[in-house]
Amino acid sequence: MSYMDLIKTASGEGPAYAGGATDALIAEFENELGVSFPSSYKLFLKKFEALSFAGETYYGITKSGLSATAIPSVLFATKKQRDCLVMLIAVWLLLSLQAMVLYIQSTLPISERQASP
Repeated sequence: MSYMDLIKTASGEGPAYAGGATDALIAEFENELGVSFPSSYKLFLKKFEALSFAGETYYGITKSGLSATAIPSVLFATKKQRDCLVMLIAVWLLLSLQAMVLYIQSTLPISERQASP
């Protein structure tokens, strides 16, 4: 029994997958993300590119390649999460700065306090 037969038997449905990625395409994705994929993930990409079965989606390389704008593209998902992380850090820094200003103002004598902007 093949691996695909096992997936079909376990899930009760045929898996959906894009095909197999080439070494060159995998290298393009690694370069674009600035990472080196583990060998096990590269094997997955070479076998399936991206995979979906039994209601689960495994991110990978889609037919849209580097221009993908949706999941299950690992490139799209990673860039989206990085953007969210940058925004989260920016908000945290602004809130921390505001808290620091409020703390400093609270330590001043009332006569020396200025109204907050």
